[in-house]
Amino acid sequence: MKMFFFTIISLALTAASYYFGYQNAENKFNSNLQEPLDTVYAIYGDKEILASDVEPKIRQDLLNLKRSEYALKKQAVVDHIKGLGIDALIVSSKQTQDDEKEFQKYLKERNIDLKKLNDQAKADIQNMFKIHSARIRESQNLKNNIQWKIPIHYKVKKQVSGKSFVANLGNANAPAKVILFTNYYCIFCDQIYEKINLILDKYAEQVSLEIRFNMQENESSIIFQSAMGTGCAAEQNKTKQFINIFSKEKPNDLDQLLKLVNEAGLDGVQFKNCLDGNKYRELVNEDLFEARRLEIVPRPVFYINGYELSAQDSMEEFLSLLFQK
Repeated sequence: MKMFFFTIISLALTAASYYFGYQNAENKFNSNLQEPLDTVYAIYGDKEILASDVEPKIRQDLLNLKRSEYALKKQAVVDHIKGLGIDALIVSSKQTQDDEKEFQKYLKERNIDLKKLNDQAKADIQNMFKIHSARIRESQNLKNNIQWKIPIHYKVKKQVSGKSFVANLGNANAPAKVILFTNYYCIFCDQIYEKINLILDKYAEQVSLEIRFNMQENESSIIFQSAMGTGCAAEQNKTKQFINIFSKEKPNDLDQLLKLVNEAGLDGVQFKNCLDGNKYRELVNEDLFEARRLEIVPRPVFYINGYELSAQDSMEEFLSLLFQK
């Protein structure tokens, strides 16, 4: 009986902490588009109209304006760089050995048969290809050499409560903080691995990465079991190896998961015992509770220094937010 009451009290305290955490997070919400929620926008008669009264109704419109502003600034930067003539010098440099292959590909994509053309038409095609190649080189050169520093203010900023039960990946003390809500089977999951591996391979000392989970499936599903398995893999310091399993294959059941775990270099017996003990069940459920509070649908969502980013957003936006001061 004592254990029963202790359990009830614990659940009540947990629920209370989440409730007040929710209220605190809502109070601190900041989209970078708004003044403090108690800012007075107008006085009508004797009634104050506050930011909190109107801002939620226009938040998406304001975000869209900020997105357009960002795009305009980017295009202005690109135009300025082209005006410097830097790209022109690179584009006009020695052509690559792959030019002939690219030319044949260019012709094939457009169903052009040079044998059927007269000399003037062939010359025109060659000139068109040179312009096409120059534009590709220009675009590639820009992508490879530019580091974007324009602040991204069209992303929502939120405070995420709690922390991951998975061992922190990267550097826990790094100033750049990334929290990823996901599961290994969701829509667009395949788009997260490039970003995860970039952090772990290139920016491990500069970025703190937390993996948290979000799903609709029940606890008996392979999706929930795989989420718990991340904690079991972390116990063996094999988190990255475990995550990479799902970048190549999605196990259909527990037996297939255990087979892939062994192939990835984990101790399969230790891993299975950990899963069977449901050691991380409640912690996964805490992640699900927080995901619902944040109103995240079951697809990958990054919080980069608090700013919300989807898996479909570009690597450029990802890196800009990651190192934005």
